[in-house]
Amino acid sequence: MEVNTLLIYWFVFCDLLFCGDSILSEFTCFWQSLGPLLLQFEENFSPKSFPQLKAYLESLPPSIKVSVEVRHKDWFSNSYHHSDLLHLLNDLNIGTVITDTSGRRDCAHMELTTTDAVIRFVGNNLADSDYKRMDDWVNRLQDWKGQGLKSIWFFMHQNDERHVPEACVYFINQLNTKLGTSIKTPNTESYIK
Repeated sequence: MEVNTLLIYWFVFCDLLFCGDSILSEFTCFWQSLGPLLLQFEENFSPKSFPQLKAYLESLPPSIKVSVEVRHKDWFSNSYHHSDLLHLLNDLNIGTVITDTSGRRDCAHMELTTTDAVIRFVGNNLADSDYKRMDDWVNRLQDWKGQGLKSIWFFMHQNDERHVPEACVYFINQLNTKLGTSIKTPNTESYIK
């Protein structure tokens, strides 16, 4: 299983009028180092735009690794829309983004459409629940590894971003212990507290 220690992430806040060939050309110099391109759609991007989403995703070069994050509640509350989205992503070998945040539990859907896990974790300034959720992720990733998971792309956020290095150290240590990885932890002493 590949766990990357040097990663290049690109968040693309997608508006279908904005996304196009011109933005993709900006990434070509990074192809060798680029992880999955994360297409993050605004919360008002609803299943009504599924035909445009389908056309756009089908137009992407298949050599680009892409993962899609949708946030409109109807993608999750309507099983028909959710199923259509997952089938499309699976057919195109495009990943899902699982968003784990306390305010939107529906976005923590636990569905993978590729052998990559792309997770956005939004913590609550190292509350006890953050550690429990990180432990749960390590256990789930260990299970998924046994089922063929090849890569983990984990975006760590905190309400106060100064807590991110400490959260990363904890999470990396858990991954190294449980999954047998050898990821180096960041030097948290160099961060301003």
